Amino acid sequence: SQISTEQEEEEVWEEVFQLFDKDRNGHISRDELGRVFRALDLDPSQKDLDQALKELDKDGNGIIELDDFKMYFKKVKRSSYDERKQEMMQAFSLLDKNNDKFIDAKELSQVLTSLGEVLSEAEINAMIKVADTNKDGKIDYE
Repeated sequence: SQISTEQEEEEVWEEVFQLFDKDRNGHISRDELGRVFRALDLDPSQKDLDQALKELDKDGNGIIELDDFKMYFKKVKRSSYDERKQEMMQAFSLLDKNNDKFIDAKELSQVLTSLGEVLSEAEINAMIKVADTNKDGKIDYE
């Protein structure tokens, strides 16, 4: 149902937030935000980060709260979905080394490592979880 899907999405964004809240203070800093963007393959410019921080950090204290984080990234996910779909289909074929129409943690890790982006197993799994629509631990082509 729509409600359970929305609730699952909320939980995923909370997990992503907690993963990048390295000091466990319930906030994400400007530096931590850049890492979130890169892990989600959004690769922002400094201008993009500044704009995101402006939207996320309404009071200007350099700290991002969980609720603001969830709202922002759900919006980013929705707005960028259509424009990125074509890019993603092309990228998918590059990531799917064995052409089985799935990307697993091993394939994702290999590609990111070859691009110089070394992420922990937990970070790789968080990336997969964000894109794993049927909860099978893999990213499906569809």
